[in-house]
Amino acid sequence: MAQANETSVLGNFDEATAELDGRSVRFFREEGRFFVEIGEVAEGMQVYEVTHTFGYAPLQQYLIPRPGGRLQAFGLAWDSRPATEGGQRWFDLYPGRDLMPDDPLHWSGRDQTWNWMCADCHSTNLRRNWSPETESYQTTWQEISVGCEACHGPGRTHVETARTGAPSPLIDLSASGRWEQGDSMTLVARLLQQEGEGSSRRTQVETCAPCHARRAPLNDGYAIGAPFMDFYRPSRLAEGLYHPDGQIQDEVFVWGSFRQSKMATAGVVCSDCHEPHSGEIRFQGNAVCTQCHEASHFDAVSHHRHAPETEAAACVTCHMPARTYMVIDDRRDHSFRVPRPDLSEAIGTPNACTACHGDQDAAWAASAIDTWRDGDKSWRRAHFGTALAAGRQGEPGAWLDLLALLDAPEVPAIARATALSLLPAYDDWLKDDDLEAVAGSLNDEDPLVRLAAVEAIARLPLATSSRLLAERLQDPVAAVRLAAAAQLSRADERDLSLEQRFALTFALHDYRDSLETSAERADMQVALGNLHLTEGNQTLAAASFRRALALDPTWIPAYLALADLQSRWREESEAEALLGEGLERLPDNAELQHVLGLSLIRQQRHAEAVPRLGRAATAAPQVARFGYVHAVALWSVGRPDEAIDVLQELLTRHPADRASLEALAAFLQRSGRTREALEVARRIQELHALE
Repeated sequence: MAQANETSVLGNFDEATAELDGRSVRFFREEGRFFVEIGEVAEGMQVYEVTHTFGYAPLQQYLIPRPGGRLQAFGLAWDSRPATEGGQRWFDLYPGRDLMPDDPLHWSGRDQTWNWMCADCHSTNLRRNWSPETESYQTTWQEISVGCEACHGPGRTHVETARTGAPSPLIDLSASGRWEQGDSMTLVARLLQQEGEGSSRRTQVETCAPCHARRAPLNDGYAIGAPFMDFYRPSRLAEGLYHPDGQIQDEVFVWGSFRQSKMATAGVVCSDCHEPHSGEIRFQGNAVCTQCHEASHFDAVSHHRHAPETEAAACVTCHMPARTYMVIDDRRDHSFRVPRPDLSEAIGTPNACTACHGDQDAAWAASAIDTWRDGDKSWRRAHFGTALAAGRQGEPGAWLDLLALLDAPEVPAIARATALSLLPAYDDWLKDDDLEAVAGSLNDEDPLVRLAAVEAIARLPLATSSRLLAERLQDPVAAVRLAAAAQLSRADERDLSLEQRFALTFALHDYRDSLETSAERADMQVALGNLHLTEGNQTLAAASFRRALALDPTWIPAYLALADLQSRWREESEAEALLGEGLERLPDNAELQHVLGLSLIRQQRHAEAVPRLGRAATAAPQVARFGYVHAVALWSVGRPDEAIDVLQELLTRHPADRASLEALAAFLQRSGRTREALEVARRIQELHALE
């Protein structure tokens, strides 16, 4: 990041023109200052000054000051690659979207606000400094770009001790004893030798993680060298972010994929491959890999099966496939996985083989690997991706495979945490023994797993879950403590000891501080509102939900939370009006349609409710409950055949949905279709047998 000036600005501001969201844009300069002119939807032609550049290669963005101390990233970026590579042009970061000003991704929207979305990774010692009183930022930084102290911590004492020869207090991020080309010591031997230095190596990854992970902040700022999850809540292998086998899908950066790798488990760190000060790879081509992996075995045709010195023979082509983000920015998957075309056949995940051989399918690629291995199919070993894919789809018996992952130490912690997050969808089928297995994950050595277990444990009776969660109030990692506090905010104090009540008081204080630190976000306002509800203050809760909608009128959870509160107050007409406002902005949203349908039912307006519920089920076929409620509503208004048809179609997508199975059996029985009802009953019995 830099102040916009003749040196830092790479883009063409010499009366260049382009188009953004169907509107003309002009880039120009005056007296050393840089400007953008664009035809806004309501205001007509508007001129904005560019005050900062953001990024350098392969693209550069430009920041525009807006009211409240905000800096907004403009929607057109400069392609800084050479013209011979397609660069030296303005391009739309969201081509084909035609974003309107109320869209969070519009350049003036919340997801383009530099202070929240970008700043803390691109400047040193940044503080967002959001003021809820003035609804503005007073963002500060120690250094506008990434400097030494961004990774090594405060340097004043370092300078002073350098004069005296005393030991430096800077965080040591060296990969002490990093192996070099020609070093005869094996990777395993080197890591064993460094076992005593493991803390330094772990600190390096923890220091890189805040800027190289998909995560949400827990505080404003970060203490260099502190545990990553004391300040951030990282994403799991969630649908939409990662493919079910853990391959990168959305823009998730590096940490989440690296955590899946054998290298991370073995103790490899970022600087073993990357020179941290230049940002360059330590060695070119396969040499960066043969630091550790024997070249005679791995950098050979007998291993990679392609012509030497070609792109196909590069280790990264097969083991670190790339995806393109921000239109032109290629980034590699850092899980260093073996290509698995057999998983592509089974669960539809991508694989490096057919990414290159686009004229072939996954079956061809899997067969080729079998041939290379002389028919040995041991490479097709079990993979956590099949369980996560089944869990995402709600397949019958999937909870058994998800539970099995919890007791598989060879499975990466981030995958076990993801399995825990999928188990609540199978609440109706989980037995007490299964819930004990979930509870056992509360003591896992990895905080990612403990955090997921805290969030999954709500299935247990409140008294039992309170007792278990109270132990996590003393967790050494802040993210776990805060999650436990959030869950325990609804606990009955009689289920806690005096010591646990004190611990909860302190943890809730920290949890509230964490939410208020990010109170400029609609999701944090909803969380604050939910906290007010558990404390019995519905008035403050409603204020937080309304504040969330003022910050982001497209934030669905705020509509749902406020409408639910209005229903509790027996203000059903107000809830209906609120949901209608949401649907004016987001007419295709399934959740709003569903909740509005329920509101109409509570008002005894069943005939109006049924089409709303039907639209919800059609818009979100992946949500079994929407279809189930639609079917029940159809039955209640005297349309039994349609209700049965809806359930039968629903169960083709969600064959293990217990509520739908039981409703279908009952509807068939009452319709005199006894034989069909018995068939459904047998399906239910088979699923019970899996418990």
